[in-house]
Amino acid sequence: MASARGRRGVRVQPVSVGALCPRVASPWAVVPPAPEKEKEQTVTMTGFFNVLSVEAFTELLRAFPPLAAEAVDLHHADGRVLAADVIAPEDLPLTDRAGMDGYAVRAADLFGATETNPAYLECDGRVDIEHPAAFAVAPGRCAAIVTGGVMPEGTDAVVMVEHTHELGAGTIEMRRAVAPGENVMLRGEDAMAGTPALTAGTR
Repeated sequence: MASARGRRGVRVQPVSVGALCPRVASPWAVVPPAPEKEKEQTVTMTGFFNVLSVEAFTELLRAFPPLAAEAVDLHHADGRVLAADVIAPEDLPLTDRAGMDGYAVRAADLFGATETNPAYLECDGRVDIEHPAAFAVAPGRCAAIVTGGVMPEGTDAVVMVEHTHELGAGTIEMRRAVAPGENVMLRGEDAMAGTPALTAGTR
């Protein structure tokens, strides 16, 4: 209740609770309607993110003109792409070479050799990687060889050194059989003379 004092006494005037306490709802309070939500707008962006297939992208790249080829020194070619095939002038490798450190042997001499039933061969010498063997290996004999060494005449496989044991006086114990060509880089295995050693597009 609010009051107003006059000359002849006190007079009162009824007011609503809502007028005194705006936060307190009254029976006569009128709640204004909530504002209408703005209509949502959908914007469609065309061409913003188009996914291309691998085939389509490859065709797109084909439309770009290739760069002109240029000749550079080998040590400057790192990271570049070959513009043409590189043709091997000779067989690569030029001769059969050992693919592992061990002993060059005739595979037939080690047929059936195992840890419990080893074979025994006599070593004729050692093959240096820089010089081919100056001797041929006869049946029942072998030659020590390093990776990359030229296979001596009469041998066709290499027994890895881990599967052998030197007994002394040139006798080598062979604890594993090998197949012809095993642990050997054969002549022309990388590229034959007159064929591409590296093809265009190689990086």
